[in-house]
Amino acid sequence: MPIKSIYSYSEDEFIFLKNEDIEEIILKLIKLKNDKDDKNYYQLILKKFKENNYKEKNEKSLLFKELFDYETRRSFLLKNAEANGKIKGYWKVVRGQFFFSIFISVAFGVIVGSQFSFFDQLLTILGFGVFGSLVVFLLLQIFLLPSNMAHMQQHPDKGLILLINLFGGGFGLPWLIIMYWVTSDRYSKKI
Repeated sequence: MPIKSIYSYSEDEFIFLKNEDIEEIILKLIKLKNDKDDKNYYQLILKKFKENNYKEKNEKSLLFKELFDYETRRSFLLKNAEANGKIKGYWKVVRGQFFFSIFISVAFGVIVGSQFSFFDQLLTILGFGVFGSLVVFLLLQIFLLPSNMAHMQQHPDKGLILLINLFGGGFGLPWLIIMYWVTSDRYSKKI
């Protein structure tokens, strides 16, 4: 069992560890991580580690990079997002927008329906709540498409893109410029 802290190993020291010690390090990394994606990442590495016997130095060197190199983990998580489905990833981004559209539509239905009888008011709220929320949600998706794409791609300027998207005009020239900015090869990450 390793005596040192798991983050204090150099690559040269890691290569000479026994497989049992390396497995213990991976298990500790799984316990330390709070993020579900990080836990899944390390669990996949553990599964791969148990299936293969890492005896060669170059194999252990690659394993060290998978465990401790941020860029290696980040690129894996981005590739894995595609494997898990882009729809699931997109839903994570737009979930709050969906609930916001439901709130706006129901609130509008309450305001409009307040002048009717109870039954008509209920129908108005339900009508605005169901159909209105779908319309508001679809409009929000078109309006915020560049910002949502920037968020999914982990664009380095996603905050600035969101501000321009919100305050620079939702449609028209500013929208087209930030859409080009997000999709240009210079910044685009392959998810």
